[in-house]
Amino acid sequence: MLEFRRPYTFRRIIDDIRRKMLNDSEYYLHHPDGWCIYSADEKLTLDSVCYIEDYASVTEDDEEVFPDFVLENGLEFAYTRQLLEDVIGSALYQNEFADNNLIFRALEYYDEYDDFMDIRFAPIKKNKFSVLVTSIGFSKIKVVKAVSQIMNISINEANEKLKNLPLTVKYSVSKEEAEEIRRWLVLQGAKVKLK
Repeated sequence: MLEFRRPYTFRRIIDDIRRKMLNDSEYYLHHPDGWCIYSADEKLTLDSVCYIEDYASVTEDDEEVFPDFVLENGLEFAYTRQLLEDVIGSALYQNEFADNNLIFRALEYYDEYDDFMDIRFAPIKKNKFSVLVTSIGFSKIKVVKAVSQIMNISINEANEKLKNLPLTVKYSVSKEEAEEIRRWLVLQGAKVKLK
């Protein structure tokens, strides 16, 4: 159960709400009057540290007065519970397998367009890549050594594997790691493709 004034990643909050919505059609959280998400991060990511706290109160002059915890910790308002539940609920209604990344994109879409995203046709944002050598080029020895190191195999094994191109030398890595491996192989003379 999510608790007030405790640090959670935004991913954890989304995941908690998503799981509860999928498992309980009568879902609602422990604080029936609602709550808000606050964070010190100006631009929220799934890894941003967030806190749950009460709504800001409004003075007679229509000024918002945020809870002491929010002010003392330099936090900024991010979302209301109702908006989070509405966007997550809309995503799950369209696709019960919507993951946190897709739900986060739906929240970003709502922030930008003030409308719910139609996730049925949303392109999947790829976050894992494979690195393929498509051609050895002119520096076969350098490429064989590089492939040997990348795949953690002997030079003889790397040489044998490179006889059957294209060769996937690394599977399911981050874009940054894939780009780094690609640059290194290109410097050795190989032609490389990310997939």
